[in-house]
Amino acid sequence: MFSPVKLARPCWPLFLLIALACAQPVTAQKEEVWTEIRSPNFIVVSNGGEKLARRVADQFEQFRATFQRALPRARVDLGKPLVIFAAKNEKTLRTLLPAYWERKGSVHPVGVFLPGDEKLYVALRTDAVGETPYGVVYHEYIHALVNLNFETIPVWLNEGFAEYYANTVLGNKTVGLGRPDSNSVLFLRQEKLLPLDVLFAVDHKSPHYNERNKASIFYAQSWALIHYFMVEDWKAEKKRLGVYMDLLFERVEPTEAARRAFGDLKALEKALARYVQRNTFQFFELKAPAEIDEAAFPMRALSPAESAALRGDFYVRTRRPQEARALLEEAIRLDPQNALAHESMGLLHLWQNDVDAASEWFDKAARFDSQSYMALYFSAMMGVRRNLASGNTDEIEARLTKVIQLNPQFAPAHSTLASLYTFREDTFEKALVHAKRAMELEPGVLAHRINLASVLLRMERMDEAIAMARSAQDSAASPEELQMVSAFLTNAERYKESLAARAAWDAGQARRQNAVAEEPEPEPTDPATPPPLQRRVSKTVVTGPPVNPPKQEIVSLPATPANGILAEGLAAAVTCAQPSVLAVTLDFGGITIKLAAEDRGKVQFSRKGGDLPAGFNPCTGLRGKQVAIAYIAKAGDGVGQIISIEVQ
Repeated sequence: MFSPVKLARPCWPLFLLIALACAQPVTAQKEEVWTEIRSPNFIVVSNGGEKLARRVADQFEQFRATFQRALPRARVDLGKPLVIFAAKNEKTLRTLLPAYWERKGSVHPVGVFLPGDEKLYVALRTDAVGETPYGVVYHEYIHALVNLNFETIPVWLNEGFAEYYANTVLGNKTVGLGRPDSNSVLFLRQEKLLPLDVLFAVDHKSPHYNERNKASIFYAQSWALIHYFMVEDWKAEKKRLGVYMDLLFERVEPTEAARRAFGDLKALEKALARYVQRNTFQFFELKAPAEIDEAAFPMRALSPAESAALRGDFYVRTRRPQEARALLEEAIRLDPQNALAHESMGLLHLWQNDVDAASEWFDKAARFDSQSYMALYFSAMMGVRRNLASGNTDEIEARLTKVIQLNPQFAPAHSTLASLYTFREDTFEKALVHAKRAMELEPGVLAHRINLASVLLRMERMDEAIAMARSAQDSAASPEELQMVSAFLTNAERYKESLAARAAWDAGQARRQNAVAEEPEPEPTDPATPPPLQRRVSKTVVTGPPVNPPKQEIVSLPATPANGILAEGLAAAVTCAQPSVLAVTLDFGGITIKLAAEDRGKVQFSRKGGDLPAGFNPCTGLRGKQVAIAYIAKAGDGVGQIISIEVQ
C-alpha cells in the first residue's frame, strides 16, 4: 500500500523545467491533420497522430479514476465537454497559446487548463518529460471536480487537495498517489511555517493567497498538511479530515472547526514541522485501473473545417479575437453549415457586445445541428437576454427543455431556465426546481447560488434570498464574483424596503377607505370636495448585474409622474417611430426591460456631469450608452412609460 520516497538531492524548480526554449518567429506551415480520440470522459485532439492522442486520453482517464477511487463518494462527471489539445511539440503549443511567448520574461508552459461555464479546454505538449509534467493541469482539474462536490471549502483545503493530487504519477501498471513534492518539502525546510490559525483563515482576499512571496509558503504548507493527514490518519485509523469537513458543512467557523477536529493547533504545528524534516515520505501505490482500454477509444481524422472551427473556438475562449475570426471564417468557407464555427462566431460577437449579431450566429448554429445541446443552449440563452420582458417565451422554453433532455447534467441550462420561469408568477415553483438543480450539479459555482437567491427574491422569500447571498459573499473567489454578490445584496435590500413601503401604503389606503365608509354621507346640497391625493414617492434603483430584475409591478406605487422608478443599465436597443414614439430596451446584467414614450418631445433628456451635445438625437445617440431612465410601470403590455433619460 505504502511506498517510501527518499529525498536525496534537490530537484530543479518546475519553472526551469518548463521554460526550456525561447520564442521563435512563427513561419508558414502546411495544413496539419488533427486526430480526434473520444474516451468516455474526454475529447482529445492532436496533431501528433493517433498513438499520442490515445496516450493522453489514457492518462487523463487514469487520473480521473484515481481520484474517484481515493474519494469513492465524490462526483466526477463534469456535465460539460473537456477538450484536450495534445500538441506534438512546443511549436504547436506556441501557436495555440501565443501570449506566453509574446510577453517578455513569461514562463513557457507545458500545459494550461482553461475553465469555462459551458466547456473546458486543456492545451499541453506531448513531448514533455518528467514524472508529473502536467501537474499544473491536474491541479486545476481537481478544482473543477471540487466545484462538483462542495458549495464552499476553505482555501487551504482546496489548494492542498489540488497540490496533493497534482503529484500523482501514472504508470502502465501502477499509480503513485500522494508522491511528495520535493520542491515543496525543500522550501518548507528553509522557511518558517505559518501559524495554523493563520493558514486556516486564509481566503481569496488574503495576501498569503495573492502575493507571490507569501503564496509559495501557503501552497507548500497546504500540501504538506494534507499529505500529513492522508498518511498519518491512515496509519492511525483516524478520520480527522472527515470530521473537519463535516463541521464545515454545519457552517462552523473554519478555525473553530479545525480546533474541534484536529485538537491542539500548537501541537499540530510542531508535528507538521517535524514531518517536513523527514528524509523519507510514504505514498499510496495503487494498481492502474484495469477497466481503461485506450485501444477501444473511437478515433477519426478531423476535416480541415472541423479542425479550424475547434481551434477558432479555443482562440475565442482565450481572448484572441483576430486569430479566432480568421480560423472561424475559414471553417465556414470550407463548410458553410459547420455548427461549431457559427456557435463560436456567436460567442465572439457576444463578448464584443454585438448582441444582435451574436443572436443570429447562435440561431444558425442551432438550425445547422438540432442535436447539439450547446448550440441550442446559446440560442436559448440569447432569447432570454433579449426577449424576457416581451413574454414571448414558448420557443425559448422548448429549446432549454431540449437541452436538458440531451444533457441532463448541464447546469447552465437549468440555471437559465430558472431565470426564464421567474418572469411569470405561475412558473415560480418551476424556477425554484431548476435553480436548485443547477446548484446540486455545480454547488461550487457562485453564479448558480446567486440565481437561486434571485428566484427566492422573486417569490418574496426575502430573508432566505438575502441569507443565501451573504453566505456566498465569503466564498467569492474574484473581484467580479464579489461585485456580483454585492450588487445582488444592494438590490435585494432595496426591494425589501420597497415591499415594506407598499405594505405600509396599502395599509394606509385601507384605513382611509374604512374611515370614509364610517363617515356620514354629506347633505345633497353640499358640494363634493375630494381630499388631496396622498402620494408617496418610491424610487427603486437597479444597479450592477442582477441575475433577475426586481418585480416592477410590485415595487411600483400608483402611476403618477411623481412616482417613477429609476433603472440604470445599457440602452441595448433604441427605435423611433412616427409620429414621435421612442422605444428603448434597457439591459442590466443580461436581463432586459422594454420602455417607451408616445411623445419623445415630452421626455426630459440630460447628461450626467454636463450638457448633451447640440442637436442631440435620442433615436441615434442613445444606443449602446449607459443610461438612467425614470419611468412609470404600466399594466397590460408591461412596457414602462418613460419620464426622463440621463446619459451616464
